[in-house]
Amino acid sequence: MIALIADYHRFTGDSAFLRDCWTFVERAAGCIEGLLDATGLLPISVSHEGYLAQPVHSYWDDFWALRGLRDAVGLARELGLDGLVNRWEAVTTRFAAALFASIATTRAERKLDYIPGSIEWADFDPTATANAIYLLDIPPSLDRAAVERTFDKYLADWRAKRSGAVDWSNYTPYEIRIIGALVRMERRDAALELLRFFLSDRRPPPWNQWPEIAWRDPDAPAHVGDLPHTWIAGEYVLAVRALFAYERETDRSLIVAAGLAPEWIEGQGVSVDAMPTLYGDLSYSLRKIDSHTLQFQVGAGITARLILRPPLAGPLASVTIDGTPCTDFGTDSVVIPKTPARVLCTTRR
Repeated sequence: MIALIADYHRFTGDSAFLRDCWTFVERAAGCIEGLLDATGLLPISVSHEGYLAQPVHSYWDDFWALRGLRDAVGLARELGLDGLVNRWEAVTTRFAAALFASIATTRAERKLDYIPGSIEWADFDPTATANAIYLLDIPPSLDRAAVERTFDKYLADWRAKRSGAVDWSNYTPYEIRIIGALVRMERRDAALELLRFFLSDRRPPPWNQWPEIAWRDPDAPAHVGDLPHTWIAGEYVLAVRALFAYERETDRSLIVAAGLAPEWIEGQGVSVDAMPTLYGDLSYSLRKIDSHTLQFQVGAGITARLILRPPLAGPLASVTIDGTPCTDFGTDSVVIPKTPARVLCTTRR
């Protein structure tokens, strides 16, 4: 709830709304603080149906709580409530330290090369880990190699099932959430691979959505949960949005085109018109001029650092911004210091 109020306020700048909702923010943050148990984390819960057999300390709960506490600090600062800012910053720091230490301890004790979903089960739950990346970017306190292995393991299992090498009965389209995580991890090809599969497996196709549970045999007389499942539809919208642009709040950057497919920028290319972001409405176009050159044009109004990460035929060799040579670029991305701008990117021949 805190995250929702914070997102609404940041996108709209509606201070009256924030003041109207402040009681709920303050009570929710106080509730989180009061719930923390001897582990420094939230107590055991049935965070999802998979934990019905045994409630656990679910890291999914903690990822959400950490996001909520960070947002509460930001909202308190917005209202000039310095006392609450200091108090909640201290709580957030202690809680984050306990969370990431717990994950490291669970991995060490259970000899895991991936990020677990809970303390007690040490379960493999890449959809929960993907949620952490969406809510918190890629936290520096979360072992990056373990994060990469988590999704390597997921993709290997997913591909084995799709190829028929491994038998399977069902899956949950909640996995759509992983698309956005892969984009943020700069794994464009894998993100697009998942996107194409999920779009091909809409059930029923004319509805353009997914059930909570999708069975290998679509005629199986089995539980499908909600159909359509609007939470999954919401995850799809967030995933597709990330393909075009996403915010990286840790360094106040807007990452653009990180999930676009090479074939989308052929011909007229891709255009975005007034897409709401935390840093202003984003309008841009991106198209391929020839086999080694891309043209990117972005409109005015973005208040953050903009990083262009387009689909390229090879490593970047040169960049010009508004006709002037640019040196602030890597092999696959370029920093655009101000908007509006017209950018030409050339790859090595």
